[in-house]
Amino acid sequence: KGLRANSFKEGITIYGDWSGKMAIDYRLKRNQSNLLIIDKKGLVRYYAFGSIKGEDIAAAEKLLSSLIGKE
Repeated sequence: KGLRANSFKEGITIYGDWSGKMAIDYRLKRNQSNLLIIDKKGLVRYYAFGSIKGEDIAAAEKLLSSLIGKE
């Protein structure tokens, strides 16, 4: 719920893959966490799966901030 609430607050769209099509289209990993950042033009800007390390989390947060103009 917190992620969803913050996404609305920050103006970020979060998709749920209810049909499994997104997993196929983006080759997401089964039974693992996947983080996919897609910009407004539809370009994949970041992709990670499994356990994400601290420095990679920081990089993803920085990218998100720059994409929404809060850098």
